[in-house]
Amino acid sequence: HINFYFVSFFFFFLFSGAHGRFQCKIPNDQLQWQRRVQTPSPNAWIRQVEKDGHGTALSKHITTLERLEQLVATGLRTADGLLEEVWQDHFKGFTVNEAFSDLVRDSASPLYGLVTLDSCGLRATHESIAVADRLILEVATELGKAYSEWMLKEN
Repeated sequence: HINFYFVSFFFFFLFSGAHGRFQCKIPNDQLQWQRRVQTPSPNAWIRQVEKDGHGTALSKHITTLERLEQLVATGLRTADGLLEEVWQDHFKGFTVNEAFSDLVRDSASPLYGLVTLDSCGLRATHESIAVADRLILEVATELGKAYSEWMLKEN
């Protein structure tokens, strides 16, 4: 389901222990991204379904920055990387280049030479894809800074 989430950016599963990320309407008729986790134990899950009409143990709003971080974390673990096309499907007006150009081009950056940025998007180099999980924290930190600056310019 990771690849499906990466391309479509939502998934939804049922039954005990299942989890999902999707958009839903909140009381003021706006759409909001949420993550949900079902009660893990099958017996407890069915009791909760019978009692409450659902087996959801956790339901939490996902912020735009959290969505961006999830997209980056998933993208850096793939050979294709974080594609601009996929990014723009979800975050129009804020490009991969805007988010990461300083990080990739600054020779003092801890990620210099470990990630590649071009017109297609951002990806771990062939040498660093095996340790992509280590890159994600640095990339997410840079993303947070870039997103905050972009939000200030937009507002």
